[in-house]
Amino acid sequence: MAVVDFVFPHSRGSTCFTKGYTQYLEGTGSMLCYGGVTDKADVKKLVEAAAGGGEAADGAADRLEALRVRYFSPDEVRQLLCFPEGFRFHGAATTRQQYRLLGNSVSVGVVTEILAHLLARPL
Repeated sequence: MAVVDFVFPHSRGSTCFTKGYTQYLEGTGSMLCYGGVTDKADVKKLVEAAAGGGEAADGAADRLEALRVRYFSPDEVRQLLCFPEGFRFHGAATTRQQYRLLGNSVSVGVVTEILAHLLARPL
């Protein structure tokens, strides 16, 4: 069974993005589904049917296309990880390099909260 996470425009979370995001489908980060279906179980059934081959796969592949599933852009991943609004990669960084760097990073928002908590405690 594939380990692919789908999120929707109304979702409040996603899986961890790894440096292999967009290079591998499974286990590297969430994919955005904005084609009207709002249930992960329904999307996963279509993915499994499409991967299974045969006539059922042909119909499932067509329905998957209608779901409008896509990867998050590097800017979207940067925003999800709470990087500052003005943050930009060096002009020579390719899209693949940006995904790799983001996949090796941590959530700035989470680290900020942890540090605030640790620094507020008396030594």
